[in-house]
Amino acid sequence: MMPGSARSRRPGLGECGGFYGLPRLRDELDLFAGDVPAMLDAPAAIAGAYQISDDAFLLSLPSGLSFYYRRGIGTTYRRSAETTDDEIALFFDGWVVGAIAWLNGYVPLHASAVLHDGRIFAFTGHSGAGKSTLAAALAQRGMTLCSDDVLLLDVADPAQIIALPGPERIKLWDDALTLTGHRSVHPVRPGIRKFYVSGLSFACTPHPVRRLYFLESRAEAATGFTAIEGASRFNWMRSAFYRPRLFTAIAEQAGYFQMGVRLSRSVEMRRFNRSRDHSRFNAGIDMISADIRAAA
Repeated sequence: MMPGSARSRRPGLGECGGFYGLPRLRDELDLFAGDVPAMLDAPAAIAGAYQISDDAFLLSLPSGLSFYYRRGIGTTYRRSAETTDDEIALFFDGWVVGAIAWLNGYVPLHASAVLHDGRIFAFTGHSGAGKSTLAAALAQRGMTLCSDDVLLLDVADPAQIIALPGPERIKLWDDALTLTGHRSVHPVRPGIRKFYVSGLSFACTPHPVRRLYFLESRAEAATGFTAIEGASRFNWMRSAFYRPRLFTAIAEQAGYFQMGVRLSRSVEMRRFNRSRDHSRFNAGIDMISADIRAAA
């Protein structure tokens, strides 16, 4: 079975379907097999594998897999004979969903998140910073997962920032499976030691954002939390954007830059410096768990 077709449930999304089940995004996230153009009409930016315009996105990967999204229509993909369904889902849930979010007024963050006491606590950082591992470990301490790797924010309500639930699955490297004690389902892609994880509880409805943590591992700094304040807040928030070059390409459109400024002013942000020594892993999880519970 193909991983997507018009108005069908894609496998692996769970009972709720995350943001794929929300009425405002459902049609935009339709996925079809079909022809994909080589170029966009009047692209605002062309960089490496992607092109983006004010209402469309094109991603062409070296493997032969490509996606073409147009606002109001959905996404068409073309695969090679070697492309797996999991590979299609991996790139669609990441690159393509990120572009769709930007082009429809949502803000995608490169973040994993948990739900606690009716509020969302999100974790961002560079690839490999431990976002998914942290979220998975907090799930074992009674918190509910909201998203893995890409967190979509709805900024339409002037009174609060709302996080949308993501697809009901999370990906962990093999060493993170050992640290957290979770069970793997199958590899994310053939030949790499990263796996989908089973047996976790996910949020099914949107919730307001309480706090965004920036994960760090600086040996010269003390372990703990530092509030992010002042004029630097916008740059910190921008560093959390998923695929920020997509934002840059369309930022001059009315409202996009202002949206980023508003977000940086509305969300509480903290840096969390922690040890990456595996022997101190649980101590770090206990620390951030206590900080979240105190905030909630």
